[in-house]
Amino acid sequence: SDTLKLNFDAHSAEGGDHYAKLKIQSNDVITPNKDVVLYMRKNNGPEYDSHSSKYKVTENQNLEVEFNAIDYEGDDFTVALDQNNPLVNLTVTDAGSITNGEFTSKVKTIKLKYSPDYSCQGIQTFGITGTDQFSNATKTTVVFSITNVNRLPVAIAKDTLKFETYGNYLTVNPYDLFTDHDNDLELLEAVSSNTNM
Repeated sequence: SDTLKLNFDAHSAEGGDHYAKLKIQSNDVITPNKDVVLYMRKNNGPEYDSHSSKYKVTENQNLEVEFNAIDYEGDDFTVALDQNNPLVNLTVTDAGSITNGEFTSKVKTIKLKYSPDYSCQGIQTFGITGTDQFSNATKTTVVFSITNVNRLPVAIAKDTLKFETYGNYLTVNPYDLFTDHDNDLELLEAVSSNTNM
Protein backbone atom coordinates (compact mmCIF):
# COMPACT_ATOMS: atom_id res chain seq x y z
CA SER A 1 0.00 0.00 0.00
CA ASP A 2 1.17 3.48 -0.81
CA THR A 3 -0.23 6.99 -0.59
CA LEU A 4 -0.66 9.14 -3.66
CA LYS A 5 -1.14 12.91 -3.20
CA LEU A 6 -2.45 14.98 -6.09
CA ASN A 7 -3.21 18.68 -6.36
CA PHE A 8 -5.75 20.02 -8.84
CA ASP A 9 -6.06 23.67 -9.83
CA ALA A 10 -9.67 24.56 -10.66
CA HIS A 11 -9.19 28.30 -11.25
CA SER A 12 -9.86 28.04 -14.98
CA ALA A 13 -12.81 25.63 -14.64
CA GLU A 14 -16.28 27.05 -15.16
CA GLY A 15 -18.86 26.71 -12.43
CA GLY A 16 -20.91 23.53 -12.19
CA ASP A 17 -20.24 19.78 -12.17
CA HIS A 18 -16.92 18.40 -13.40
CA TYR A 19 -15.85 14.76 -13.73
CA ALA A 20 -12.46 13.24 -14.46
CA LYS A 21 -11.10 9.73 -14.64
CA LEU A 22 -7.77 9.04 -12.95
CA LYS A 23 -6.00 5.97 -14.38
CA ILE A 24 -3.52 4.38 -12.00
CA GLN A 25 -1.01 1.78 -13.13
CA SER A 26 1.00 -0.14 -10.59
CA ASN A 27 3.09 -3.27 -10.27
CA ASP A 28 0.25 -5.02 -8.44
CA VAL A 29 -0.06 -8.46 -10.08
CA ILE A 30 -3.76 -8.81 -9.24
CA THR A 31 -4.98 -5.30 -10.14
CA PRO A 32 -2.31 -3.54 -12.19
CA ASN A 33 -4.76 -0.92 -13.51
CA LYS A 34 -7.30 1.03 -11.50
CA ASP A 35 -9.74 3.73 -12.70
CA VAL A 36 -10.86 6.27 -10.15
CA VAL A 37 -13.65 8.72 -10.97
CA LEU A 38 -13.05 12.21 -9.60
CA TYR A 39 -15.89 14.66 -9.08
CA MET A 40 -15.80 18.37 -8.35
CA ARG A 41 -18.56 20.89 -8.17
CA LYS A 42 -17.29 24.41 -8.61
CA ASN A 43 -19.49 27.00 -6.97
CA ASN A 44 -21.81 28.90 -9.29
CA GLY A 45 -23.96 31.93 -8.76
CA PRO A 46 -27.73 31.45 -8.66
CA GLU A 47 -29.53 30.12 -11.72
CA TYR A 48 -32.96 31.20 -12.95
CA ASP A 49 -36.15 29.41 -13.95
CA SER A 50 -36.83 29.79 -17.61
CA HIS A 51 -39.20 32.65 -18.28
CA SER A 52 -40.68 34.12 -21.42
CA SER A 53 -38.29 35.76 -23.85
CA LYS A 54 -40.65 38.73 -24.18
CA TYR A 55 -43.69 39.94 -22.26
CA LYS A 56 -46.34 42.19 -23.81
CA VAL A 57 -47.92 45.09 -21.97
CA THR A 58 -49.77 48.27 -22.95
CA GLU A 59 -48.69 51.76 -21.94
CA ASN A 60 -50.20 52.89 -18.63
CA GLN A 61 -50.96 49.28 -17.61
CA ASN A 62 -49.16 47.03 -15.08
CA LEU A 63 -47.63 43.61 -15.64
CA GLU A 64 -46.03 41.42 -12.97
CA VAL A 65 -43.57 38.69 -13.93
CA GLU A 66 -42.68 35.94 -11.46
CA PHE A 67 -39.88 33.37 -11.59
CA ASN A 68 -37.39 31.67 -9.27
CA ALA A 69 -33.67 31.98 -8.66
CA ILE A 70 -31.95 28.88 -7.29
CA ASP A 71 -28.50 28.54 -5.76
CA TYR A 72 -27.75 24.84 -6.15
CA GLU A 73 -24.93 24.91 -3.57
CA GLY A 74 -27.32 26.34 -0.97
CA ASP A 75 -25.40 29.60 -0.57
CA ASP A 76 -27.23 32.69 0.56
CA PHE A 77 -27.63 35.20 -2.26
CA THR A 78 -29.08 38.56 -3.18
CA VAL A 79 -30.96 39.62 -6.31
CA ALA A 80 -31.07 43.18 -7.65
CA LEU A 81 -31.88 45.20 -10.76
CA ASP A 82 -28.80 46.19 -12.74
CA GLN A 83 -30.19 49.74 -12.97
CA ASN A 84 -32.85 51.32 -10.80
CA ASN A 85 -35.96 52.40 -12.67
CA PRO A 86 -38.91 54.25 -11.08
CA LEU A 87 -41.34 52.27 -13.27
CA VAL A 88 -40.03 48.88 -12.06
CA ASN A 89 -40.59 47.32 -8.67
CA LEU A 90 -38.54 44.22 -7.78
CA THR A 91 -39.40 42.08 -4.75
CA VAL A 92 -37.46 39.00 -3.70
CA THR A 93 -38.75 36.51 -1.11
CA ASP A 94 -37.32 33.31 0.31
CA ALA A 95 -39.10 30.28 -1.16
CA GLY A 96 -37.44 27.60 0.97
CA SER A 97 -35.02 24.95 -0.23
CA ILE A 98 -34.91 21.79 -2.29
CA THR A 99 -32.61 18.80 -1.89
CA ASN A 100 -30.63 17.96 -4.98
CA GLY A 101 -28.34 14.99 -4.44
CA GLU A 102 -25.71 15.98 -1.90
CA PHE A 103 -26.70 19.62 -1.95
CA THR A 104 -29.60 21.52 -0.44
CA SER A 105 -30.42 24.33 -2.83
CA LYS A 106 -31.71 27.71 -1.72
CA VAL A 107 -34.66 29.14 -3.69
CA LYS A 108 -35.93 32.72 -3.91
CA THR A 109 -39.00 33.96 -5.77
CA ILE A 110 -38.52 37.07 -7.89
CA LYS A 111 -41.47 39.34 -8.73
CA LEU A 112 -40.83 42.13 -11.19
CA LYS A 113 -43.70 44.59 -11.62
CA TYR A 114 -43.47 46.94 -14.57
CA SER A 115 -45.75 49.98 -14.93
CA PRO A 116 -44.88 51.66 -18.24
CA ASP A 117 -46.03 55.23 -18.75
CA TYR A 118 -47.03 56.85 -22.04
CA SER A 119 -43.41 57.38 -23.10
CA CYS A 120 -42.36 53.72 -23.00
CA GLN A 121 -43.59 52.27 -26.30
CA GLY A 122 -41.24 49.78 -27.97
CA ILE A 123 -38.88 47.26 -26.39
CA GLN A 124 -37.63 47.70 -22.82
CA THR A 125 -35.04 45.34 -21.30
CA PHE A 126 -34.24 45.03 -17.60
CA GLY A 127 -31.16 43.21 -16.31
CA ILE A 128 -31.21 41.31 -13.03
CA THR A 129 -28.10 40.03 -11.22
CA GLY A 130 -27.97 37.38 -8.51
CA THR A 131 -24.83 37.33 -6.34
CA ASP A 132 -24.08 34.60 -3.80
CA GLN A 133 -22.20 35.05 -0.54
CA PHE A 134 -18.91 34.17 -2.29
CA SER A 135 -19.40 36.90 -4.95
CA ASN A 136 -20.32 34.46 -7.74
CA ALA A 137 -22.71 36.44 -9.94
CA THR A 138 -25.10 35.43 -12.71
CA LYS A 139 -27.42 37.57 -14.82
CA THR A 140 -30.76 37.26 -16.53
CA THR A 141 -32.85 39.73 -18.49
CA VAL A 142 -36.57 40.39 -18.67
CA VAL A 143 -37.81 41.94 -21.93
CA PHE A 144 -41.07 43.80 -22.38
CA SER A 145 -42.77 44.83 -25.62
CA ILE A 146 -44.87 47.90 -24.86
CA THR A 147 -47.83 48.75 -27.09
CA ASN A 148 -48.47 52.43 -27.73
CA VAL A 149 -51.75 53.92 -26.47
CA ASN A 150 -53.08 56.89 -28.43
CA ARG A 151 -54.51 59.39 -25.97
CA LEU A 152 -57.45 61.66 -26.67
CA PRO A 153 -56.84 65.37 -27.21
CA VAL A 154 -57.63 67.58 -24.21
CA ALA A 155 -59.53 70.84 -24.65
CA ILE A 156 -57.84 74.07 -23.60
CA ALA A 157 -60.07 76.43 -21.65
CA LYS A 158 -60.87 79.40 -23.90
CA ASP A 159 -63.17 82.37 -23.91
CA THR A 160 -66.23 81.89 -26.08
CA LEU A 161 -65.54 82.29 -29.77
CA LYS A 162 -68.30 84.32 -31.40
CA PHE A 163 -69.00 84.00 -35.11
CA GLU A 164 -71.34 86.10 -37.17
CA THR A 165 -72.99 85.13 -40.41
CA TYR A 166 -70.95 86.65 -43.23
CA GLY A 167 -68.65 88.19 -40.63
CA ASN A 168 -64.86 88.38 -40.67
CA TYR A 169 -62.90 85.30 -41.71
CA LEU A 170 -61.24 83.46 -38.78
CA THR A 171 -58.58 80.76 -38.97
CA VAL A 172 -58.43 78.45 -35.98
CA ASN A 173 -55.37 76.27 -35.33
CA PRO A 174 -56.33 72.98 -33.64
CA TYR A 175 -53.41 73.37 -31.23
CA ASP A 176 -54.91 76.68 -30.05
CA LEU A 177 -57.93 74.75 -28.79
CA PHE A 178 -56.57 71.31 -27.85
CA THR A 179 -53.43 69.71 -26.52
CA ASP A 180 -52.45 66.27 -27.74
CA HIS A 181 -49.79 64.41 -25.76
CA ASP A 182 -49.10 62.10 -28.70
CA ASN A 183 -48.55 65.06 -31.06
CA ASP A 184 -50.79 63.58 -33.75
CA LEU A 185 -53.72 66.03 -33.79
CA GLU A 186 -54.68 66.18 -37.48
CA LEU A 187 -58.31 67.15 -37.84
CA LEU A 188 -60.61 69.67 -36.22
CA GLU A 189 -64.35 69.49 -36.84
CA ALA A 190 -66.94 71.97 -35.66
CA VAL A 191 -70.69 71.61 -35.48
CA SER A 192 -73.05 74.55 -35.82
CA SER A 193 -76.82 74.73 -35.91
CA ASN A 194 -76.56 77.78 -38.15
CA THR A 195 -76.80 76.54 -41.76
CA ASN A 196 -75.20 79.73 -43.07
CA MET A 197 -71.89 78.92 -41.38
